[in-house]
Amino acid sequence: MHVIDQTFNELIGLPCWQVEWERQLGLKLSFGEPSLYIREPREVQADSSRVRRAFAYRKVTVKGQWWLWALCSDWSLSLSDMPSPVGPTTSTRQKREALGFLNGQKLLRATVDPSTSATDMTFDLGAVLRLFDSVCDEGDMYSLYKPDGNVLSIRTNGTFSHEQADHDHQWRSMQR
Repeated sequence: MHVIDQTFNELIGLPCWQVEWERQLGLKLSFGEPSLYIREPREVQADSSRVRRAFAYRKVTVKGQWWLWALCSDWSLSLSDMPSPVGPTTSTRQKREALGFLNGQKLLRATVDPSTSATDMTFDLGAVLRLFDSVCDEGDMYSLYKPDGNVLSIRTNGTFSHEQADHDHQWRSMQR
């Protein structure tokens, strides 16, 4: 079995949560047991008053064992009771509502096209999340951060990297 299939198979049956989309940060979602990270307030030497202010307050972050970050990927989300899919260009209200309904759905299946890297994730309550194309120069689409410290990264040209988070990418073809 290919490392991409093995990786996604480990997610089967896990609910996704903390599903968010931000214009500058893309689409993010977690899977698996949550953990809490607390950053205490501290003084920073930054030119920006916004940065200094942000660090002056405590920040609490909930993270999943698994974290999928589609920074550069185009995406669409279909729900069984929605007439048309939503994506990055859909209104903020519609995106927020649809992504809210994705929260808590359990992954049933994930397929990755080895030539285009388009990834379809099918969930138990009828949602289908499709990641495709790239808005980044190098064709990066998404990265899936795993509990063991490895990161599965996918590019639109049919290549992937599966390395420890602190290692350089070694891009390999998905063609089997």
